Amino acid sequence: MVETAPLAHIGENSPEQIAYKLLETIASNEKKTLHWSVGSNATADRKWLLDTYAECLAAVSGKRRGPIAMIDETMTQQEAADALR
Repeated sequence: MVETAPLAHIGENSPEQIAYKLLETIASNEKKTLHWSVGSNATADRKWLLDTYAECLAAVSGKRRGPIAMIDETMTQQEAADALR
């Protein structure tokens, strides 16, 4: 008997689906296409897709660490603005 791998069912509004929608938005904003097409020179490469999706999934799961995480509540408003640059 052939064993089959379990299927992943991604439900509506699951973290995975929201991360994918965020990926699509980022790709659009960065002028990258997710699907190859004739004449398209901005197709996202594998590394970009995987890295960006992983970052999106971390973000929707509340686990993304970025510039905001470096801001300390003891900083002045100017110090916080400088930290984001």
